[in-house]
Amino acid sequence: VDGSGKTTIINSIMPLLTEAVHNEIYYEHMRPNFLPSIASLFGKEEQVGPVSNPHEKKESGFIGSVFRLFYYSMDYIIGYWFKVYPSLVRKPSLWIFDRYFYDYLIDPKRGRIKLPYWIIKMIKVFIPRPNLIICLGGDPEIIYDRKKEVPLKDVQAQVITLKALSNKMKNAYWIDTSNTIEITINEVVELIKKNMN
Repeated sequence: VDGSGKTTIINSIMPLLTEAVHNEIYYEHMRPNFLPSIASLFGKEEQVGPVSNPHEKKESGFIGSVFRLFYYSMDYIIGYWFKVYPSLVRKPSLWIFDRYFYDYLIDPKRGRIKLPYWIIKMIKVFIPRPNLIICLGGDPEIIYDRKKEVPLKDVQAQVITLKALSNKMKNAYWIDTSNTIEITINEVVELIKKNMN
C-alpha cells in the first residue's frame, strides 16, 4: 500500500541481503521488465522513478485493459524463464520485486486496468509465484497521513484487499507498518531470515 514504507524498507534491507548472497541480488519494479513497456512500444516517453499520482491517468477501456493485462502477464511468464530463472540456476541469488502482479488485484487503477476481479484472478494462476510475499499495510489513516498520493477511501480498500490476499496465500505474510519504521524493518529482516533457512 502506498505510504507503508516500502521504499525505505527495501533500501534498508538491501545491504544485508547483498552480503548474505555475495552480491547476487537483483531488483525490479513491478515486473521482470524483460518486455518493454507498452508506452515505449507506441513511441511514448516512459516515466522513470517514483510516481507521485498513480491514479492520474484514466483507466483503459475493456479491449485496452485486456491487452494491458495480457501483455504484462506475458512479461511475468517469459521474464521469469528467460531472465529470473537462469540467474537462480547459475548460482545462489535473490530477486526483490517492488510490487508484483498482485497489484492488479489490489489496485488495478495503477495499472490502468478496468476488468472484473475474476478475470485478473484467473490470470494470476499462470504467474510465477515468489517464494516469499511480504504484504505491507496497517491503519489506513496512518498510512494516508504519510503519503497522500491516493484518496483515503482507496487506501482503506487496498488495505482490506491486501490483508485478505495475505490470509489466502500460504507464502504471503502480513506486516503491520503502523509501528515505527525501525520495528517494521526488523520484522521484515526476521521474516526473510526465517524463510531463507
